Parts: sequence; C-alpha cells; structure tokens
Amino acid sequence: MSAFKLRCERLEDRDTPAGNVTAALYGSQLYITGDGYDNAVSTQQDAYGNVVVYGVNGTLINGQNAVYIGNGILRDVIIRGNGGNDLIDVAGLYVTNGISIETGNGNDQIKIRDVTAQYIAAYSYGGSDALMTSNVQVGVGFDFKGGDGTDYWQNRGITYGQWASVTEFEGFV
Repeated sequence: MSAFKLRCERLEDRDTPAGNVTAALYGSQLYITGDGYDNAVSTQQDAYGNVVVYGVNGTLINGQNAVYIGNGILRDVIIRGNGGNDLIDVAGLYVTNGISIETGNGNDQIKIRDVTAQYIAAYSYGGSDALMTSNVQVGVGFDFKGGDGTDYWQNRGITYGQWASVTEFEGFV
C-alpha cells in the first residue's frame, strides 16, 4: 500500500476588482463612463496638448492602466462615475465648451484643477461627497450640486464670467 501526500495549492487573489471605466472620443467630445465598482480616474492634459485618461488604485481604462486619447483641444468632456465610491480627477484640461461630471451613489471625490472651460457642471448624488477646485477658469459659469449626505466644497481658486450656482453642500473649506 502506497502512501499519498495531500497538497494544497495557493489560489489566485479574489479581490473585488476596482472596475473598468470606458473612455471614448467622438469628434472632439470625450466621454468617460464608470461602472458600479469603486473607480478612480484621472484625466490629464499636458503642456503639449496630449490628453491621457489614467486608472488609479487598480481601476482600468478600456481594460488598460491608461489610455492616450490624443493631442489637441477638446470641445466637451462628459464624465459619469455611476455607482461605487469614485475618485474623479480632472487636471490641466483646456476645453472650448463644457465639462460635465456626475457621480452616482457612493462617497465620491471630484477634483478639478488647473482647468479652463466655458462651463463646468459637477453633480454628486447619494453619499458623503467632496468637491475640490483649484486654479479653475470658467468663461461663462459653473453649477456645483452636492446631494444627499454630507457634502463639502474646498475651493482654492475659481474665476468665472457671468454666473455661479452652488447648492446642497453642508460645508465649505
């Protein structure tokens, strides 16, 4: 009678994925759409006009760590976080028309920094959310809305042309 040795193999990690965000350019309009997971995305434009969408903290963009969108001027940027606790970072963009950012339910962060556009809208929904702006130039106006939960806006510099609307924030820093 021969003796059998039982062995165990280690299985691959079973972590919950951070999610896969889609990014697509239609003409000069950039669309970024999250899923129901916790997503962290940074959309950046460098001094040479190169636009790249980066996944942060394990989030993938079109199945990759980062996606080069192209070089040039964007007309519009539309970002939809959808569900989960999302981080949406928009940095260095020059947009000839508008930037629209919406988060879904979850505790979300929106960062808008070193951006120029004619119009910016940022809407948070359920959860405790944070909006941070720094060095933002808005030609016409902006509309920032908190939502359910305890939301706050941290402003480190925003200038605008004609109008501003800031509603449903419980705190300002």
